[in-house]
Amino acid sequence: MIDDAELRQQYLAWEVISEARRAIMMAKQRVDPTEELCERLGSTQDPHELSRVVYALLERVGDQEHEAIIVDALHRISAEAEQRHYSERERLDRSTGRLMRALSPEISIPLAMEWGRHRTKRRRELAIKVFRAAPLSKAITEYLLERYDATRDVEFLKLILREPLSGTIDRRKLFEAFDGIDGGYWQARVAEAAMKAQPGIAEELCAERPHAFFWAVGRLGLVEHASLIVEALTRANDKLPLVGIAVWALGKLGAKAEILCLEPLVEELERTHPDPFKRSA
Repeated sequence: MIDDAELRQQYLAWEVISEARRAIMMAKQRVDPTEELCERLGSTQDPHELSRVVYALLERVGDQEHEAIIVDALHRISAEAEQRHYSERERLDRSTGRLMRALSPEISIPLAMEWGRHRTKRRRELAIKVFRAAPLSKAITEYLLERYDATRDVEFLKLILREPLSGTIDRRKLFEAFDGIDGGYWQARVAEAAMKAQPGIAEELCAERPHAFFWAVGRLGLVEHASLIVEALTRANDKLPLVGIAVWALGKLGAKAEILCLEPLVEELERTHPDPFKRSA
């Protein structure tokens, strides 16, 4: 009968041999022609081999000659995957998406645009991941706006907010798109992108969307607008939804004088909205 020590030795030996075999298989694929790897990418039924093929192809990303071969194969595999069983199509799409994200944006974007127009949400989500790594050109911005109009998927709009907001984009449309989403965070990002592009719209933006404006001013550290926050809060008919973000923004700006100006206002709010859990003396 095998004792525990001998069983452990046998297991460790099996582990070493298995690891060596995996290394040999990977080494073989590393020296295979790119065309052959691409062929196996679209034909293998073994998820482990598929993973190894993807890894081997990823090692060739960065070489223009190899990238051209890979992206041609991805277009073909993308079309062929439409005819596969759901589970296999999902596996191929994940592998294709992983390679697309690694390739140079200029050659992966055309396929990503196809996927962004696809009927399945899964491919659209994978396309969005590719766009996150791509420079935000005028053509891509227009494409993302068109995709939002067609799908009402705000993930397309979020990509636009990485850069200052182009003057051709209606910020009001973006504010409306993000109404009620993530506690106003993305509306603050709209305000931030708009302010970066057009610093002179501060008063107009503050009047339109004070909550988003306060947040953006705090995020951007725009000390020059501290007094505008106090004025806007003082004029607001309903101060309760704004007072917290106003104090936060002024704190981020280090605007001590403006924070002190708000103390009487906060005290008044305390009187009109007493603590419901406070016991009477």
